[in-house]
Amino acid sequence: MNDLPEQPLFVSPSLASKYGVDGALLLGLIEQYRLLVKEDELTLSLSALLARCPFWTDSQLMEHLYALAAESLFGLQV
Repeated sequence: MNDLPEQPLFVSPSLASKYGVDGALLLGLIEQYRLLVKEDELTLSLSALLARCPFWTDSQLMEHLYALAAESLFGLQV
């Protein structure tokens, strides 16, 4: 019996020290999705991101997105 149906989450220690654990986790999830769809640039909806990280509320996810966008890591359109 498989108790872990999803892929495990990974956090880069160097990204975590720079952007915090939540920021590093979110960057990893976005990169994982980018590799899955095999696109250099991608557009993700809030609902798609929430489906990938159900442990965050809408407002928590937006807070993390805004923090990373403020670092100019990606563009954010609301």
